[in-house]
Amino acid sequence: MNPPATLLLRPILPLWVILPALAAFAGLSWLTYRHCPVHPRMRWLLWGLRVAAMLLLAWLLLQGQWRATHTRVELPTLAVALDVSDSMHEKLGDNPRSRAECATAILDSSRFRALCSRYRTRFFQLGESATEWPQGPADPVFNAPHSNLSRGLNGIGRRLQAENVAALVVLTDGLDHAPEALTAEARALPMLVAILEGPVATPAQRPEEVQIGEVSYPRVAVLGWKAAVEVLVRRSNGRGEAAVKVNFLREGETVGSQTLAFAESDTFQRAVFEITPDKVGRHFCYVEIEPPGDADRENNMREFVLDVRDPQNSVLYIEGPPRWEFKFIKRAVQTEKTFKLAAYVRAADGAFLRFGEGEGAGMAAMPALTAEALEKHTVVILGDLPAAALPAGAAAALRSFVEKGGGLLFLGAANAYGEAGWAAEPAFRELLPAVSQPGARMVEGHSSVAVPPAGLTHPALRQWFDGRELPPVLSVWRPVEASPFATVLVATADNAPVLVTRPYGEGRVAIVLSDSLWRWQMGGGEAAGGKTVYDGFITQLLAWLAPDAATLAESALLQIVLADNEFDLREPVTIGALHGRRAEGGDGLRCEIETPDGRRLAEPMLPAELGAEVGLRKPAAGYACQFMPAEPGRYALTVTTADGTQTARERILVRRPERERTGAPVNRAWLETVAAQTGGRLVALGDADRLADWVAGEPRTLEVNEESPVWNRPEAYVLLVLLFLAEWFVRRRMDMV
Repeated sequence: MNPPATLLLRPILPLWVILPALAAFAGLSWLTYRHCPVHPRMRWLLWGLRVAAMLLLAWLLLQGQWRATHTRVELPTLAVALDVSDSMHEKLGDNPRSRAECATAILDSSRFRALCSRYRTRFFQLGESATEWPQGPADPVFNAPHSNLSRGLNGIGRRLQAENVAALVVLTDGLDHAPEALTAEARALPMLVAILEGPVATPAQRPEEVQIGEVSYPRVAVLGWKAAVEVLVRRSNGRGEAAVKVNFLREGETVGSQTLAFAESDTFQRAVFEITPDKVGRHFCYVEIEPPGDADRENNMREFVLDVRDPQNSVLYIEGPPRWEFKFIKRAVQTEKTFKLAAYVRAADGAFLRFGEGEGAGMAAMPALTAEALEKHTVVILGDLPAAALPAGAAAALRSFVEKGGGLLFLGAANAYGEAGWAAEPAFRELLPAVSQPGARMVEGHSSVAVPPAGLTHPALRQWFDGRELPPVLSVWRPVEASPFATVLVATADNAPVLVTRPYGEGRVAIVLSDSLWRWQMGGGEAAGGKTVYDGFITQLLAWLAPDAATLAESALLQIVLADNEFDLREPVTIGALHGRRAEGGDGLRCEIETPDGRRLAEPMLPAELGAEVGLRKPAAGYACQFMPAEPGRYALTVTTADGTQTARERILVRRPERERTGAPVNRAWLETVAAQTGGRLVALGDADRLADWVAGEPRTLEVNEESPVWNRPEAYVLLVLLFLAEWFVRRRMDMV
């Protein structure tokens, strides 16, 4: 018999507040009505209505709930794990049926279905991982390339560790299991392991087989960061000790080699290669083994693609004659790990000195400022240079760079802002946040500065400026006229702009109108993150100028987007391309596909909505085409705009689908070990219909507490409203206020 229900109170306010308040309200209400010139019965009625409403309100504040305890009988769990690897299709020796057919016959038998009806049955499939079938294996497909059996059984053990499990029926051939021991959770499950194959005559001496079983590598590696490539080498029919050499190659060059020593009983060995990528891009890599006397050498090599990316924002800084500003900006950017700096300073003879990340100074030419070269950078800083110092076409390329989402910072003085400066170049004049007026010059003097209201919440300053008094500046370029689309973020006390920003196209532009901000390095205390005021100002400004990933994805820069770098043979490959705002009815893009044998295929790319099929998390307007690779190997993709001004290239790898076909009989030794470790039983193929004889499980009784609120019923709120209305009605009938 279930115990009686219990009333629980979970008051919003403490009882010591509710009860005295209720008593005080009742007393004050009576004092109010006691002196009213009405009949005593009406006095008591009004007081009763008001007190009843307050009692009901107090009940709502108490939030009462009924807790009832029920006993429930729960059936024990019967778990079924079915191996769905490709080797289940094999049929060896004189066996009339394959292992998959034998497993399916067991699942479809009337006795097994009757067994499942007496338990809470949960079905799992064992492939590369353990996956649960909510509705059971109605029509199982045996096509998994691997069956990591030990790993899958451990996963089932974790899922069922809190359940009352009568048995776990395992239908597998025991081949290609992961090289790991069963965990305590898995060993707690009594496993009934069915042998799905009759005896197979084994030749006197089967040839030894060594193969690459699994290659684990990062899908995306980071430039300059260590990454690990793990190679699992599997041996079957091995006799005695053996040594297997493993080679790791990248783009045809050997990265490392290891020799794995197999003991007589070893089935698996693992080689680990550590690499530090030094070049951005997609690199074709492969691992190969050199086993002595191997039966099948076709499975001794595995290709894969290592995608190396640079997570840093690349900043290109081109300065005129050496000045203090260059020194402190270079120091601020180089100490910020999210930026990678390539800095050039112009010497007296017109040549340039280059300062690279982690390098000293060296002579160099003016960096290329073409559209292709600028694609490598996210922010460009132009120092105190005249417009004539830039090569022809550089201004137009920089404007296009900003239009497509790049960031540009003007950080000049007289050379850059004077008559021969950036404003003299038409391509620059239309994107400058502020333009010099007649007579503009660098005015020296002690000028206090502040952040106007527009800059207080601007993302370029929000995390840097905390309301402190900023150090003064000793120079300001004035007078200037700000663009109608610009925002003044820092200004002097008499409103002369010091920092002005503006959006342009899909990018951002900023201009600093002082050549003495570097003095903030020596004053003003610390900004956020322990930096000096100057370092914090520069890095925060550059972080705002740098386009984020979403901006780049939507920019006019031509990009190829793919769901993966590796595909299976005859798997449809969708090639996507992003190219700014897709023009309706445009000419589209051209895609050329170079096959492994050197043939070139041309595919038109038409406007399409791109999404998960090309690896994008959010839908985006772009272009797409599709092709089906007919041979394995490396493919080169080239996408070109209709006018031929932009080109994007990618490479992919097409592999033959892996299938677990070993030609080996059922691994009885491993199946016996699993059954023994779990206290289960090895069930012969002819005894499969007797599985019910070895499943023993008793139902368990559970006490379940159920709580149901009684305070939030609509009747209570209706009654509360009616009580207030009744009091109001009576008061109005008696002409009481």
